[in-house]
Amino acid sequence: MSRAIKQLRARVLDREGASFNYSEYLPDSQDSIPQAIADIMTPPLGTGGRLVYLPFSALLGVCPKEILQQLERILAIAPATNFLLITSINKPDIRNKSVKLLLQFAQVKEFPSIPQW
Repeated sequence: MSRAIKQLRARVLDREGASFNYSEYLPDSQDSIPQAIADIMTPPLGTGGRLVYLPFSALLGVCPKEILQQLERILAIAPATNFLLITSINKPDIRNKSVKLLLQFAQVKEFPSIPQW
């Protein structure tokens, strides 16, 4: 999975603007999802795109109603050059409203677990 993330970064980000156009928000911060939503709406600086990465995000689980409403508003109008990358070690539950919404706009790539010896 880490190799796929590096490849996506290389494909989306321009070398000169990578530090400005890449954001990563860890799940332990209360403001990580609202800040990521704001970043995904911001056009990239220079050439290339913007990549916002939410590792192990709560968006793939049950998320607050206000966050869900924000996602509904922005996903359809986010710049096409911007990418929201969400990773999880668990398979997303497609019964959750947030997952259903994200799947309307998302491309899903699953990585099999490494088998135990």
